[in-house]
Formats: sequence, C-alpha cells, structure tokens
Amino acid sequence: MHEKLHSDSAILIYNNGDPTIFNPIAKAVLDTFQELLRRGHIDEPTSHKTHLSIGRRPVEIVSNLLGDFSSADTRVVGGKPHELLISPEGIFESRTGDKP
Repeated sequence: MHEKLHSDSAILIYNNGDPTIFNPIAKAVLDTFQELLRRGHIDEPTSHKTHLSIGRRPVEIVSNLLGDFSSADTRVVGGKPHELLISPEGIFESRTGDKP
C-alpha cells in the first residue's frame, strides 16, 4: 500500500455511505478522468484544483442522483460534498471550507 500511495498514478476510492451505489459512479468518473488524461485533455493533471475535483465529483454525482430519484429517508449518500487536500508538508487546501 505504501508503494502504491507513492506512485504517480495512485487513486484510492474511499466511501462511508453505500458502496454498491457509490463505487460504480466513482469508478466511471475515475476511468473517464484517466482516459482524458491519456488523451492529453486535462489542463493541469497535478494541480490542487484537479485533485480536489477528483475527490468531490463522484460524491456530487451520487448525491444528485439520489436527490432526483430517492426519498429523503432512504438517502445514505448525499448532503454537502467536502474536499480537503493536505500536502506532504502539512499545508491544507479546501474549496468547500473544510479544515483538518
């Protein structure tokens, strides 16, 4: 795991809601991102903005889908998406106002 985390192409999917609903969406978003990267269509592949978006977008998609199709009492994934990037130097960045 340590080696994988320090490779250039490591992307981990973490969810604390409903894996059966969340994981296929997260995989589709990451597969699409990797194809766009392969084609050279990602403006700044290593930017903080890109990494924050990779973490936030699958949650937003699942949350919106559940909001469109599910009643409020059945939603397990949803609410406000959060994003937090912490650099190796311990500097954090968040466009959603989150703090470590």
